[in-house]
Amino acid sequence: MLGWSCCGGWLIRAGCRGCRGRWPGERLLVHDRGRVLADLACAIADGSEVISDFRVLADQKELFGLVASVSTTWRTLSDIATGGPETLGRITVAVAEARCRAWAAAGARHGGLPGVRIADKVLEGVTCIRLDATVTAAHSEKELAEPNFKGFGHHPLLSYYDNTGEPLAGMMRRGGAGSNTVADHLTVPENSIAALLPEHRRQLMVSCDGAGASHGLIARLDALAARPGYQLTYSVGWDLGARERTAISRVPEGAWQVAIDHRGAVRERRAEDACQDFRCAHERCWHEQAHVTELTGLLREDPAGNQLAGWPPSMRVFARRERPHPGAQLSLFAINSAWLAAALIAATLLALLRLLALEGELARAEPKTLRYKILHAAARLTHSGRRRRLKISRTWSWATAITTAWTRLNALPQAP
Repeated sequence: MLGWSCCGGWLIRAGCRGCRGRWPGERLLVHDRGRVLADLACAIADGSEVISDFRVLADQKELFGLVASVSTTWRTLSDIATGGPETLGRITVAVAEARCRAWAAAGARHGGLPGVRIADKVLEGVTCIRLDATVTAAHSEKELAEPNFKGFGHHPLLSYYDNTGEPLAGMMRRGGAGSNTVADHLTVPENSIAALLPEHRRQLMVSCDGAGASHGLIARLDALAARPGYQLTYSVGWDLGARERTAISRVPEGAWQVAIDHRGAVRERRAEDACQDFRCAHERCWHEQAHVTELTGLLREDPAGNQLAGWPPSMRVFARRERPHPGAQLSLFAINSAWLAAALIAATLLALLRLLALEGELARAEPKTLRYKILHAAARLTHSGRRRRLKISRTWSWATAITTAWTRLNALPQAP
């Protein structure tokens, strides 16, 4: 697992320092819990989905050395859960220290961290925090797992540093937790900002979908934007209600503008009666997929009065319309929070692997692609002359990318 070297070593040491002494009980710990957590994060990055999958590391001692057993891993998660928010906070600090070192290395390689991609543009110097609630399935009666609109499970709220794709914060929640719970949407953004280095907090952008829209969240973001010396913009989804539908009905057709995709091209789809040539440029074969317009003026100057009273005066409301597609009509909750912490570290490892060691398409690859092309490639690690050597088949299509990444990772300064 090449992602191991980029910050795994630092996570192990910093994690051990941050968590040592916080594990309940006085039993002798053969495996330091910080090291076990870092190992577990690497296993999750490699595709592990349950604790028993952790055996993939223990079964490869030549590569990974002494690794804890599945039962020890379970006890580690239990210890983290027992330690509560304070222990999770120490883990967060350890990850932040690792992120600081990784971002310094990324700056040395790229001249700075990536900007934020907005449609066909890149905003340099802007830090984007993306909030997203997601439903995770549970296949047994775990504590606080509940029926929800996607089945049965939990409903955690996560935030991501959109510039690099790495997670910043997360909150484990019951399955029936509301998508727009104000308290949760205030806590996670603040934890996300705290996870950033001070120099990356000056120009912020926060985005979330309509499920997170609330007076409380927008009021808080507006207050943060008003701080002297800081700049914050936000993009929050908006429920389409009667007032919005009325405003949309009053929009002149000429006020709708064609929406563009991330490449700056018009968003189009094939017509149902299009020709067989999918690369054609026939006007009749393609439909404009979406249009956008602004509703702010229509809502604030509605004949029935200001429809945005109570919302910040600087807030603007936009609408998008799209053509319809053809055919369209148990006491384990705390341990799950510990698993979530490990999963966030795993996602961070993969994001930093792309940032620090890969290039081209691999630098934008999804985890499944990275596992197939990089992490699961057949290779052998040998030791001779006090040096480690990576041997990999020359016929593997991504052998050069792997050896280049290996060299770059080994050249990084070692964690203290």
